[in-house]
Amino acid sequence: MKLKTKLLMIPLALALAAAPAVSGCSGKPGGGNTAYITPPQDSTPAPPSPTPAPSPSPSSNTVVAPAPTPTPPPDAPPSPTPPPDWTPDPNLPAGAGTIGDYFPLTPGTELDYTDTNASADQKYYILFQNGGRTQRRCATATVGTTEVLDNTGGKLTLVFSDPLYDYFADMTGVKPTVNAVILQEPLSVGNRWKLDDMTTCEITSVDKQVTVPAGTYNCVTVETRDYKNNITQTDYYARGVGNVESDYAVNGQPASIKLSKITKDTPLTLPVKYANVNKDDKTVDNGTVQIQFRTNGSFQNLIEGVMKKPVSANNTPMLPQNAKINSLTFDWAGAKMTADFSAELYQNALSGDAAVQSNLQCIADTLGNFYRIDKVYITVAGKSFSQGGVNLNGQPVTVTGKADLKGPGSANKTN
Repeated sequence: MKLKTKLLMIPLALALAAAPAVSGCSGKPGGGNTAYITPPQDSTPAPPSPTPAPSPSPSSNTVVAPAPTPTPPPDAPPSPTPPPDWTPDPNLPAGAGTIGDYFPLTPGTELDYTDTNASADQKYYILFQNGGRTQRRCATATVGTTEVLDNTGGKLTLVFSDPLYDYFADMTGVKPTVNAVILQEPLSVGNRWKLDDMTTCEITSVDKQVTVPAGTYNCVTVETRDYKNNITQTDYYARGVGNVESDYAVNGQPASIKLSKITKDTPLTLPVKYANVNKDDKTVDNGTVQIQFRTNGSFQNLIEGVMKKPVSANNTPMLPQNAKINSLTFDWAGAKMTADFSAELYQNALSGDAAVQSNLQCIADTLGNFYRIDKVYITVAGKSFSQGGVNLNGQPVTVTGKADLKGPGSANKTN
């Protein structure tokens, strides 16, 4: 399992999650069913094999050359050295602290990291926490990542990760698709565990002093070794902060990701593109507004507020002020969602079927662009939208204006 840390500050996390999510996660990306197509067979009969020429009969005047000696196959590359057969040490001393001390996952805290490989400075923010599960968002300038961590049983484990997609919905209840132990108690020198048959982790220090742009810390040090590819990665965890540095290699050259800034008690600010029908000529005008989300907040309520905001004084908002979004449900694997509204949606100030149809497109585009969804089913009190001569008849509205935003599982997403 090859080590990669380009987008995640977790040992092996990106390598584990770089492949599409596996099947078995209901309503989540993946699917896991790959169709293999058999190449078409040529129906033309093969020509008959030519009759071999007769071999000359040996005689006293015939010299028969000896058969050539076959060339032996090249030597196979040496097998990678397997890791030692580690057995947990029952006599480890008490740890330097708990996982919560050294990987605190504090709500409302934004962590900024600088990548010395100059490719992907990162920002981390906790979206949701539920029991021992925490959903974090990591964002670079071009991509958002979702990861779900489980801190139970003395282990901090990555249980879900999509390195190319950020879910603005609570995923803490997701069925595990990966199983990568990041930290394991006791936090004592010599504690070690395996990620797989060829990858191991070991705590090598509990008081290593590390200086990064954000400050100087005494750290618990974890060394992760990939025996198959002969790669080592070292991660440093500081009390009350979490991961402050990760050292790794790119094409044999040393590189590191270092904590550059800690911002406490702050919201996550995100842009939302939205649109309204123009009151005069019934065309559509576009706008962008910033929303501020805090850990365990409601994206649904924030989006509802955007839909009640006119782009300008000459526009009709998507929702009347007394209307509500009853629910948003997602089919991530199909890149589809259902948005159910209260009956007050029908009280909009739109006149004519063309304006109503345009407003539905504004709703779908606003939701689809934010949630990275391709199709939106719009219902009112659980029934398919129907107003005047506009009846969706249970069909979705296709999202427009998002050619660069693919559905979950795509390799070409932007933030």
